[in-house]
Amino acid sequence: MAFSELEHLMLSEYPVIEDLWCGQLHLNVLCNLKSLVVRYTFGSYVLFSSNTLQVLVRLEELTVQDCYSLETVFDVQDIQSKEKLVKQIAELKKLTLSRLPQLKHIWNEDPHEIINFGKLEIVDVSECQSLLNIFSLSLSKNLGHLEKLRIESCGVEGIVAMEEGPMKISFSFPRMNELELVDLTNLKSFYPGKHTLECPSLKILKVFQCEALRMFSFNYSSFREPGQVDKIYDMPFQQALFSTEKVKPPVLILVFVLFIIVEVKLKITVSSFVQSSTYFVFEYFIFQVCPNLKDLALYGKDAVEILNGCYQENLFQKVEILHLQCFEETPITFLNGFLPMCPNLATLEVRSSSFETLFLTGEVDHLHSRSPKQIRDLRLLELEQLKFIWQEDFPGDHFVLQDLESLRIVNCPNLITLIPSSLSLKNLTTLKVDNCKGLIHLITTETAKCLVQLTKLVIRNCEKMLDVVEVDQEKAEEEIIFENLEILKFSSLLSLRSFCNGKQAFIFPSLLRFVVEGCAQMKNFSSGFTIAPFLTAIEVENKKKRWKDDLNTTIEQLSIEKVRKIFGSYSIYSAINVMIFFYLSLIKLPRETAYNNVWKS
Repeated sequence: MAFSELEHLMLSEYPVIEDLWCGQLHLNVLCNLKSLVVRYTFGSYVLFSSNTLQVLVRLEELTVQDCYSLETVFDVQDIQSKEKLVKQIAELKKLTLSRLPQLKHIWNEDPHEIINFGKLEIVDVSECQSLLNIFSLSLSKNLGHLEKLRIESCGVEGIVAMEEGPMKISFSFPRMNELELVDLTNLKSFYPGKHTLECPSLKILKVFQCEALRMFSFNYSSFREPGQVDKIYDMPFQQALFSTEKVKPPVLILVFVLFIIVEVKLKITVSSFVQSSTYFVFEYFIFQVCPNLKDLALYGKDAVEILNGCYQENLFQKVEILHLQCFEETPITFLNGFLPMCPNLATLEVRSSSFETLFLTGEVDHLHSRSPKQIRDLRLLELEQLKFIWQEDFPGDHFVLQDLESLRIVNCPNLITLIPSSLSLKNLTTLKVDNCKGLIHLITTETAKCLVQLTKLVIRNCEKMLDVVEVDQEKAEEEIIFENLEILKFSSLLSLRSFCNGKQAFIFPSLLRFVVEGCAQMKNFSSGFTIAPFLTAIEVENKKKRWKDDLNTTIEQLSIEKVRKIFGSYSIYSAINVMIFFYLSLIKLPRETAYNNVWKS
């Protein structure tokens, strides 16, 4: 048949096949299919049944999106009742499920007796609100090739479904290098029963908006009483995603023997003993369970759990990227204890927290003396209460400032000051600011003079920003040189009037690209002298390029053209309107008064 040679198929593009799919599909149809995309039009409650088993076995990639009636992807019950086959090995390597609101089961029964899905490498599931679990117990034990698991915005309560079996289950994913769990408000644990989880190759661990899930447990759960409430999480104790339960019997025996000795000899309490020895258990746990972790995301409560559980320098020695979220107070106190555990930390991201100032001067001393000078990338995202990143008197030799190369601030609507004039970011190469509605100016002239390494500056959606560089009238004759700035982008800055409204001269010896979009109030680049010898065009809306003589002249010409569009063709009457427009903008008189003055003159 014509379809027998197909290797890649979007089912909605072939209604004939879709009809056959839901009816009786011939064995030779789609016999070579490797990649299948199912979207929108598929109206059945089940995707794969006994009718399509042969297609499933050969398939390597499956994507299912926006099928609002679909309840089951793999109807194992139907296959089991109609097929009497030798167990087959599926070639499926990548499974993507997205926006399936009625999906209740990926597999409606354990498929291990019929089909082996052991070649799965990537599983990505998002916006499946009715889905409670991802894997069956038997299936999860046969996922030795799984490398990436991502689950977002689903109703999932446990990643693996609860089944009758041994009292304690061990899960091992030797090749998994990325685990991402996002916006899973019902997720309480990896598996509802007692279990251990090993991911020795795990490099990226991101857990966002999973309030009911504990990421780590270092607090000696064997000493907890049933029903005892966790004061940090304000809920009954439950097994964490990664737990010290992994610690092997010889280690536990050693700890227990030490406990008996110190209790008898020194008469100390259980809690005191455990606090003093937990760091040893936790260190063993990290090196055994996820020794290669490079990208780590932590909730405020998880951070407290770590610091209460242990302290050991270089513990997360391979972590290079740290995400902190949901801190009620500045995480600087947490960083005091945590950063020495991450000697190779290069990127720090803070998001979705409620503090007003990130780096407080009073919390610096201990942090400054013990932290590595490695952080090169600082990202601040969705900090709605943030007003200041650094306090005005923050020390200029702080480790975050000395090596910082990239600073990105997004969705911080109450931010008042970006960088105090007393601080120097001499190594900063990239600065991106997006949706910071409270900023009137980006930087001061003093700060501008220190940005000698800056190569890229991007500003978007800052609706109150008047100028990028704040005017310093006392130093009006100064020259400010952005020696290495190559790319400059302004987008949707509704109030922006200029780069700087003062008389300072600005020199851009390396500027190659300047983009201006949605900046309707911008009338010139600078009121002073501007030099950009290598800039030959300005990019405007729809990627059009404009240039006339020099940078300032081009911006002024663009402003005039905007006025023309408002007032119509360039006639004498329009020219008068243009004069009035500029007259109003300069002297800020009421429109009627301005008109009278123009006509009288």
